Amino acid sequence: MRKLAFALVGIGLLLIIFFILADALGLGGDSGIGATQLLGIQAGAVLVLFGIGLMTVEWGEGVAFRERFRLPKIIDNPTLFWVLAAFLVVYISFFLLPVFFSKLQIQYLTKYIPDAYITHIGFDVEAIVSRIANWLRTGQSPYTDGFIAYPPLTIAIFSTFPIIGYPAYFKLMVGITVLAYLSAALIVPWTLVPKRNRTLLMLFFITGLFSYGLQFEQERGQFNLIAFAFTLFAIYIFHFHPKFRFFAYLFFSLAIQLKIYPVFFIFMFVDDWREWQTIIKRFVGLGLFNFSLLLILGHNLFLDFLRVITAYQFEYQSSRVENLSIKGFLYYLTADGGQVLRQTSPQFTKFVEVFFLFLLSCCFILVIGRAIQNKTKGLNPHLLLISAIAALIIPSVSNDYKLSIFITPMALVLCCVPENLEPKKKVFSSLLVILASLAYWTTLYPATVKPEFLGRNFPALIVILISTTVLNFLAPYSYEGTIQGINDIPESEQ
Repeated sequence: MRKLAFALVGIGLLLIIFFILADALGLGGDSGIGATQLLGIQAGAVLVLFGIGLMTVEWGEGVAFRERFRLPKIIDNPTLFWVLAAFLVVYISFFLLPVFFSKLQIQYLTKYIPDAYITHIGFDVEAIVSRIANWLRTGQSPYTDGFIAYPPLTIAIFSTFPIIGYPAYFKLMVGITVLAYLSAALIVPWTLVPKRNRTLLMLFFITGLFSYGLQFEQERGQFNLIAFAFTLFAIYIFHFHPKFRFFAYLFFSLAIQLKIYPVFFIFMFVDDWREWQTIIKRFVGLGLFNFSLLLILGHNLFLDFLRVITAYQFEYQSSRVENLSIKGFLYYLTADGGQVLRQTSPQFTKFVEVFFLFLLSCCFILVIGRAIQNKTKGLNPHLLLISAIAALIIPSVSNDYKLSIFITPMALVLCCVPENLEPKKKVFSSLLVILASLAYWTTLYPATVKPEFLGRNFPALIVILISTTVLNFLAPYSYEGTIQGINDIPESEQ
């Protein structure tokens, strides 16, 4: 180290002397010491000072430097390290570079929420309430123009909003959404993850507060987070407070009647996959109850709702970049700006759509099969994540504001990655964590600051789907009836 210190001092002095004499050597300008010379002199001074600093350290005799400053093997870093590293890469790429390095005048994510500069704030909830108000005045069905496709119970709940008036009901929706996010992304998960990983959970919670998806949700006055919060409450009660399962079914049914797509989370209401008779009875009961709720405002509105939602699912095509669905992504590939598959036949496009559905189904089956094989019971975080992805990509109309429901499932999966794996598995599991994290962090930023091929979030969801499914086999998390870590439970009680 002393040799290194003398070398640094020597190199620094040479740099200082060289740049001071640059003019005399014919390398400088005629107007005195320039900026380049000053930079070189400063660099030399830093090396000299650093070298002198190393000379003052008492290193001891016969002790190698690497023994004094032994760094842990990079592979021994916890999951938090890899998730945070991926976050920093995406943060630099999609925030610092486009905001501060792309233009001379700072433009802070200008017009990054779709149509935010055309429609007024709270457009979605206002559009729903205006149609409900017209229905109450004239009797005309709120489904007449096919703009909204929410279940009749949602129409009944929102029918009080015309009394409150705009923008009061929009502010109410935003306030409830904030409470829903606090509950779904922090309070409930806090009770589920191991104590050692609560820092990682906080990272997801805090970054989610500033995410594009949550801001889009609030700007439109949407209620995806409210529906998801009811779903998560229902799942939590089902697994951890079985005496109150009636309320779990009630909350889950309310979530379905708000947004329909929470039905994909029905697989979370299983505590033991080997009890298939009980599972079938439970699913049939929930199905019949929710079907009956669709008739709450009469069969005419039920038929109108059925007509609209069927048309959306099977006939709707969108070129909007914020569409998360499989159909939206395929429309982009075949008919929109990408036109990657422009020359292909409709049959091939349908094949690609079926392929993605098949891939999603395979991941479902693999995760469920893994749970059966290991005879694990209770809340399965990997199944929760796949259910969330299904809710995001299967409905034809699925916009980026739904990404706000994806924060909690992603956090739970990564918080449950075991740390004490054998070296080979640790290497591959770390790579999968990095891959999934990179894909996830890209979804927090709008298309306006991302390259075109990353503008749509569907590919990122597919990457997360595959990587976390493989991670479930490579680094399975052991739990019995609870996620809250087996490492936090005394060995005698396991």
